[in-house]
Amino acid sequence: GTSSAIPGPDAKPEEIRAFRTKLGVPETADKYELKTPPEEAGWVKSIEEGFRAKALEAGLTPAQAQAMVDFHVGMVEGEAKSLAKAGLETEAALKTAWGGAYDRNWGFALTAIQEYFGDDGVALFSSSPLGNNVSLLKGLAAMGADLSEAGFVRGDAAPPADVQKEI
Repeated sequence: GTSSAIPGPDAKPEEIRAFRTKLGVPETADKYELKTPPEEAGWVKSIEEGFRAKALEAGLTPAQAQAMVDFHVGMVEGEAKSLAKAGLETEAALKTAWGGAYDRNWGFALTAIQEYFGDDGVALFSSSPLGNNVSLLKGLAAMGADLSEAGFVRGDAAPPADVQKEI
């Protein structure tokens, strides 16, 4: 008496909707009560809205939808930790390779990135694995030094502390 038949492939939309309602699928996408990180932590509300619509379309229960959000958040947090760890490893490798010239060479690398790739390039290098490639950064430092020696860059090539810290 309390069981429900699973709708077959030829079921009408209202039969599918009724079955999903019994499972706890909300009537509208905005009814999903998801626990998400704050926008300040990088969460994008417009993407969340699209996810809610897809979750409803797929017939996910609130628990299933939350499990998918939790998986995504965990994956992003894991990537961020991995990128941060790689950044520390890169910094250590460059400090070993460059010794006392680390700050100067780092400045040269940033100069080359800014000169050839602009602000978008600086953002890309600071937020992706590209900024953790030791060989690439050594090459960029050499390019920055060449730019400086050729007179294309004037003044101290060392970056401001806030820029270096951000990257």
